[in-house]
Amino acid sequence: MDIKDVNVWAVIAYLLPGVVMVQARSIAARASLSPLSKDNLALFVVVTVLYGVGAWAFGIAPQTPDSVAKLGSSAVLKYSVVAPIVLGFGFGLLERYGGVRWMLQPFGVNVPLPFKSVWVEVFSRLKEGSYVIVVLKDGTIYNALVTADSRFSSDPLNLDLYVGQTFSLDNWEPSEPRRGVYIRASEIRSIEVIEKR
Repeated sequence: MDIKDVNVWAVIAYLLPGVVMVQARSIAARASLSPLSKDNLALFVVVTVLYGVGAWAFGIAPQTPDSVAKLGSSAVLKYSVVAPIVLGFGFGLLERYGGVRWMLQPFGVNVPLPFKSVWVEVFSRLKEGSYVIVVLKDGTIYNALVTADSRFSSDPLNLDLYVGQTFSLDNWEPSEPRRGVYIRASEIRSIEVIEKR
């Protein structure tokens, strides 16, 4: 077989869906791309095969390079890029918000949420208007409000936070002028979270 005989659209149609679906799922579930690793390569292959079998079952998967050419580039892009993005993103959202866990718990399967640490899980869901009481290792206490400009790191190796409004310790009066506080996680003894309902 000569390299000139390779149909580019056939390669895209067969290989791209798994990669696209896994990356879309990762973006929706973790807000980051899935790294290229041996484990993820296996996942790409498994998802590509399952998607191909599913698409073939519905009559939309190309069975030969000739049938790929007959589909045309727009159909190949629709079924090899757009559909996997939608499916992967939808599955990622189900995973992020506990839908997959909820569906599998009746069968005794306790699926972990897709976060790399409890820190990331708690703070990724914390609503604006929630309060936090941060106690540092040196005994300093911050009463704070999560504001629109508050930030919480998502890198488990370098955790830190910034809360946009601090309050007095005695009566929860807002600091005037408004003050935020940046704190490295290595300085924190505990954080009490009072979620806005």
